[in-house]
Amino acid sequence: MSNSSHKPIGWVIASIICSVVALGIVPFLFGGLAIFFGYQAYKLNTGIGQVCMVIGGIALIVGVIIGVLWGMENIRF
Repeated sequence: MSNSSHKPIGWVIASIICSVVALGIVPFLFGGLAIFFGYQAYKLNTGIGQVCMVIGGIALIVGVIIGVLWGMENIRF
């Protein structure tokens, strides 16, 4: 389903930016957006779109883990 007349550069850039932001701020929102943007890129170019979706999913999971660890560190009993 690759369409050579359209380049998914905008979707790829948006996905990567959201993936980086998901590591520190609201991982469910920005990780989800990264996966969505990766899917939009997937519709234009399957290879790069799959890579963007995987990176977005990993960023979502790592962002949640970082948030949990940071939250545990800040809880004082």
